[in-house]
Amino acid sequence: MKQIISIVSVVLASVFACSAQNPESTFKEDLNGKVKSVITKTVPAFMNGGVVTPMETSSYRRSGNAVYYDNKGIKTKQTYEDRETRFPVEFEYDYDNKLVSGQKYFHNMPDTKLWKTTSFSYDKKGKQITSLETVSASGDSLLSSEYTYNAKGQISEETTIVYDENRSEEPIKLYTEYLYDDNGNITKYRYYNVDNNTGRRTLSYESSVSYDDKGNETEVLLHSVIEEYTEVTTYEYEYDDKKNWTRRVEYKDGDVETITTRTIDYY
Repeated sequence: MKQIISIVSVVLASVFACSAQNPESTFKEDLNGKVKSVITKTVPAFMNGGVVTPMETSSYRRSGNAVYYDNKGIKTKQTYEDRETRFPVEFEYDYDNKLVSGQKYFHNMPDTKLWKTTSFSYDKKGKQITSLETVSASGDSLLSSEYTYNAKGQISEETTIVYDENRSEEPIKLYTEYLYDDNGNITKYRYYNVDNNTGRRTLSYESSVSYDDKGNETEVLLHSVIEEYTEVTTYEYEYDDKKNWTRRVEYKDGDVETITTRTIDYY
């Protein structure tokens, strides 16, 4: 199954434990072949004479990440970065190669320091992640998520609490529902705000997703129930000979937004 990037994932991006089809989706990717590393770079883009063109000037923000795997396909390190700052993440596994934690570091030369740690809890069989918690270097809770699975072992419900790092605001509680097609891809998802006092859920966003024959998203229709608008995001891909995408162009409501390239090194 391919992961999707949801509106909640955007809200929680700074916490690096994203919500998607798999709570480990930040740490695992569905890639073909025996992959050694994946270097991803995203830049803003514009249409120039009918040609999608990257904005290469340094005045624009760029982003990217680098992911490294051992020869068993286990992710060992990941680095998020922009033009000035890098955020390395190191991972810890148990003897069954089961992910148990990810430590994220703030790295701004010449200093490197621990920023936050995410720990994972599993069911009694050790197969499915039931919850995760992210804490700061000082031990304060930043985020927690709990997962419910359907009969096919897919996440059907997710409850997430996001805490204010300064403890000046009330925690934000979010509830997500997922629906799947026969190929295990999410075709619809709904996001709710949850009242901290009553527990009442209010639908805020819902989205429909379409995929190509390789399982990558081609269109995401994101509808805001509260503000009553729909945003259409579409993607175009180029693939290597192992059918992993190496270039993706993103459009918002028909206008080109970004170009993302992936350099994949294989064993």
